[in-house]
Order: sequence, then C-alpha cells, then structure tokens
Amino acid sequence: MRVTRRMSRLLIRTLGVCVASTIPITCLLGWLQEGRYKNTHMELNAFASALSAFSFDNGRIPAMDLKGCVTAMLRHPQYAAEVRKMCPMLIDNKDGWGRPFVFIVDQKRQRAVVRSVGLNGRDEKGEGDDMTREVNLKKE
Repeated sequence: MRVTRRMSRLLIRTLGVCVASTIPITCLLGWLQEGRYKNTHMELNAFASALSAFSFDNGRIPAMDLKGCVTAMLRHPQYAAEVRKMCPMLIDNKDGWGRPFVFIVDQKRQRAVVRSVGLNGRDEKGEGDDMTREVNLKKE
C-alpha cells in the first residue's frame, strides 16, 4: 500500500489530536485526586472535632468502632446535624477512594485514631499517603 501525502497529513493530525487530548485528561485526573484528598481531609477533621466534643461532654466515646460512634452521634441531637452535614463519607465508611476508614481506640493512651489509607489503598499506619486524625479522649 502506497502512503500518499494526504494520508500522512491525516495521520499526523490524528496523532496530534491524540497527544493534545491526553493533557486535559491528565489534568482532570489530577484534579479528581486532589478533590478526593481534600474531601477526605475535611471529613476526618470534622469527625475528629465531633468525636472530641462528644468525649469531652460525656466523658467517653460513644462506641469502640467507627460505625458505632457514627450511629451514636447521629442519634444524639447535639451532634447529629453536624455529623450528617460534615461527614457523609464517614457515615458510609468510605473514604474518597471508596475504601473503609481505619478506626482504632487505644484505651491505655486514651486516644482514638481515624485514618484513610489514601490513594494506594494500603494501611501504612499513618505514613505514606495515609491521612490520620488522632483524638485525645482525656477530659482535661
């Protein structure tokens, strides 16, 4: 098959369009990841704040697991509106990437830790791309 000048121009234009279209897609994917980080970060902060307030007001956390804590705070009129508004991902127990949050209560040190495993999906104990919020359970 003989490649004509017209075919070569068409091929060059097609390749140019393909290369040019990958730049916006790459930018879009970066923005999506940034949005996931920001939303997860905001929810972790809001939940840590609500859990800290609950612990301070009641002298304890509502439960030893994330689902129990969220459910108890949703039933409590003082915290329900804030948790519903600020923590929809935590209510569903899914971070920005659709993975469950990690929730650990350390009674000895009187603290709770809530963590998103981040983009890579591995629990790196708060290192790497994990996002962690620690809540002091001591009434000071």
